[in-house]
Amino acid sequence: MKTEILKVLDDLLKIESVSTDIEKLDEVTEYIKQYFEGLKGCYIDELRYNNKPSIIVKNFEGKNADVILNGHYDVVPPSEQWQFEPKEEDWKIYARGSWDMKSGDALMMVLMKKVLQKSWEVKKVALILTSDEELWGPDGAAKIVEEWYTADEGVLVPDSGSLEEIVIAEKGMIDIEAHFKGLSCHASRPWHGENAIENAYATLMELRKELQDDDVLYKSEDNWGTSVNLTKIQAGTVVNVIPDMAKATFDIRFTEKYTLEKILKKIQVIIERNHGEIISTIHWDLVHTPEESDFVQAYIWAYESVMWVKPKVMKEHWASDGRFFSAKWMPLLLHRPTCENIHSKNEWVEIDSIMKIYTVYKQFILGE
Repeated sequence: MKTEILKVLDDLLKIESVSTDIEKLDEVTEYIKQYFEGLKGCYIDELRYNNKPSIIVKNFEGKNADVILNGHYDVVPPSEQWQFEPKEEDWKIYARGSWDMKSGDALMMVLMKKVLQKSWEVKKVALILTSDEELWGPDGAAKIVEEWYTADEGVLVPDSGSLEEIVIAEKGMIDIEAHFKGLSCHASRPWHGENAIENAYATLMELRKELQDDDVLYKSEDNWGTSVNLTKIQAGTVVNVIPDMAKATFDIRFTEKYTLEKILKKIQVIIERNHGEIISTIHWDLVHTPEESDFVQAYIWAYESVMWVKPKVMKEHWASDGRFFSAKWMPLLLHRPTCENIHSKNEWVEIDSIMKIYTVYKQFILGE
């Protein structure tokens, strides 16, 4: 089984499936389809939205699974082209996408083939693989849940955590672009005008004072607090003129301390108070599956039966496509192989941890 997983992973890593390269995304989709074609009891759905492909492999007809295995095969662009040539060194595989998240895709594909080789009495399992997670997932997982693909027990995503850590919560996220007005004047006489950059900065300071949990973010080991960042700003044309317009983008990650509706209202009030106007917003709510839920407890049991230790149950700061399933009230759990250097030149995944995650997933799905 190890040989097959590593072969599938090697094949996937060599396809340069950057999120914007439709031809390469289609090549991965075709590879996945051919991997499963001809297997008895295999049902394959191919979906396409805004020219972005997704593929769903099932051991049942219909859309209602017991368990969904979810992943994505698009990657961010490499800094150097050699990153699409996998390199094995020190029991790790180095390549673009080894971490995020083709190692997870490979182990799920091999597991799904094993599920298909079992009789119909096993769980109804759907493997859902998409191609736009790195672009926030609007034409992949988001559309798939709108098509009412569901899981009665829950959704597993190998896109967060580590071998020793399983993730049951992800922060909510808000990206806001706002335009701030000012009054232009010569920089030698700032009292004649109003600096739009300063209005954007004042907004950042107010948002942090009102929302950010400084005592948790910078003093607590788990850092589970709301954060506010000014991530992009564009303003001014020449050095000696006070700008009358500034475009700014804010990234806000929030915890269960706020509801999405409540925090959006607070943000709007603060931006408008500083002569700003919200131009666009991308947001999604907090993801949280209770640790005491049947889904999480069953997974912990499977983990302990394989690993002989208890996993650390944790919360994560970033987001995954799992949020779309969670928004439709499906329990979500994230557990991936041990990896490092996401989106960097030296991105890697530990080989032994891939096999261990595969074994835990197999125990959870098949009881073996």
